[in-house]
Amino acid sequence: MTDGRGPNRREGPGAGRYPGWRPIVALALVAPSIPGLLTGSTPVSRLLFDPVGFLLSFLGLVALYGGGALLIREFRARRGGGWTTVLLLGAAYGIVEEGFAVHTFFAPGGAPVFAFATYGQWAGVDWLWALGLTVFHSVYSIALPILIVDLWFPESRDAPWLGRVGVGLTAAAYLGIVALFARVVGHGPTPAAFGFFLALAVGLVGWAALAPPGLLSPRPGRARASSWVIGAAAALPFTIWTLLLLQSERPLLSASAAAVPTLLAGATG
Repeated sequence: MTDGRGPNRREGPGAGRYPGWRPIVALALVAPSIPGLLTGSTPVSRLLFDPVGFLLSFLGLVALYGGGALLIREFRARRGGGWTTVLLLGAAYGIVEEGFAVHTFFAPGGAPVFAFATYGQWAGVDWLWALGLTVFHSVYSIALPILIVDLWFPESRDAPWLGRVGVGLTAAAYLGIVALFARVVGHGPTPAAFGFFLALAVGLVGWAALAPPGLLSPRPGRARASSWVIGAAAALPFTIWTLLLLQSERPLLSASAAAVPTLLAGATG
């Protein structure tokens, strides 16, 4: 029996249609592809000479990036949050990944931090790197993939996608890969750094839960800038950060060259 609105409808903050599996798979694949493949962090060329290794590595990224994006999107849909919620949770995600999983916030040098460990480190924390990666993950690992999939599947944009079992399995995969990385990667945080970043991540989650849903929503009316200008402004921080990663490996990179683009990327992101 139905109530005349169809069997696939929900009411409340997450009103909308059940999406099926397609948008779930789309988000799980898009989320790791932007920060992992487009930046070269996970070279696509590896697929040619080590396809098994590439696929296993990419599955881990799906669990990490895809799991995080799905959980954040589900949080937004169930609580009726907006883009402020997504961005704040995305920042918390960045802290968990880079601080608690792969420990790049505390890397003493070498890949991937390179010059950031020389010019931005204090008290065992690579602060410039931490700032840049937190903003980067918030925008490009979480918010942008969610936006893309929302545009692909607008009919289910506001609907929760995961039931209790789905949330449980996604959370288990995400927490499992975080725990695995944390165990196998060295140079972990000091107790003081761990406590600081844990408190910061918890604070961001609490702020996200209380954020007004319409704070960063588009305003009705005519657009004030062309789509080309908006697209260029959106692509600029990603381009700056990617070029910065490529250049930071060089020993001649100065402190100003390390700091200015990072702050610019954060400000424009």
